[in-house]
Amino acid sequence: MLAEVAAIETVLRGERIADLAGCLMRIESRQVSQARRVVRSGLEQAWLDVRARAAGVTFASHLGGCYRHRVPVYANINRGIADTRSPLDFAAQARLAIADGYRAIKIAPFDGVNWQDGASRDGRALRDKGLERIFAVRDAIGDGVDLMIDCHGRLDPATAAVLLDAVSGARPFWMEDMLGSPFGADDHRAIRRRAHRYGIRIAGGEEIADLGEFLAFLAADGADVVLPDLRLTGVRSGMVMCEIAAAKGRYVSLHNPVGPVLDAVSRQVAATLADFLVLERPVRESPLWEELRNGAVDLDEGAAALEAEPGLGLDLDPQHLQHTAAPAASARVVSFKSMPGAGPDA
Repeated sequence: MLAEVAAIETVLRGERIADLAGCLMRIESRQVSQARRVVRSGLEQAWLDVRARAAGVTFASHLGGCYRHRVPVYANINRGIADTRSPLDFAAQARLAIADGYRAIKIAPFDGVNWQDGASRDGRALRDKGLERIFAVRDAIGDGVDLMIDCHGRLDPATAAVLLDAVSGARPFWMEDMLGSPFGADDHRAIRRRAHRYGIRIAGGEEIADLGEFLAFLAADGADVVLPDLRLTGVRSGMVMCEIAAAKGRYVSLHNPVGPVLDAVSRQVAATLADFLVLERPVRESPLWEELRNGAVDLDEGAAALEAEPGLGLDLDPQHLQHTAAPAASARVVSFKSMPGAGPDA
């Protein structure tokens, strides 16, 4: 990320940028890696935030206005679970999230599972351990709380089919990214059909970066819920994707797995969408979340409030930023030259 920021700085340094589109076009004229997409999106977010603050309106108002002032959310508790990763640890973390006010939980229980080893004895043992975690969480949260299960693309079609049969008793609201990357549209559609037998939705799409990829994802017809990540899509393109998905009869969510900035942006964007299901939020991963944003987001009955101040309403505490910065952040990266994987614009 630091290398990407430095590279973009060399493109934009000394220029007077009159409009956002011109600025982003200069960046897009270079090779676009995933890290550079994130930097590009951050620049877009900052631009929109500044413009909204200058106009004295919220980020959502600047994008066209709100359909809701509280956004339905779910707690991704996965990375906050203790290193032992026992079913009891999963259950305890789920209870804490419910106590915080969440009414939906997501876990990623299949540690170590690999689609290439799904049929082996070790693969089956890891899968069974994941099932233990799932049912422990369902027992902990009861029937009134939705449970999402993220498979992180770890499964082959045969294992995914067996898993759907086994997990149906836990009544998951959705299963996310079940199949590994080598598997095609026919496999995804077959898994979706099997999931529907149990009333389970299939979710995916968090790695989509542009409209071409998004349209191909929809055409594959393998998911009920789409999960664009505004870090990769950018704000405006991400909104277009969500609107197209809703028009095509898909549920709309957003992938929001990182820090307080993306969370603030994602809540504001979710508020502007006429059709929106629920927003991901990482929970109890680090005290830095609340420290950086100077307090927790107001949460009530599974819905998170929007900041009322102009722009994102988010002013990160610079003292905490400086205190928590990694030592490497102070080293100035000036070029991609000699770095493995450097592209043609090194």
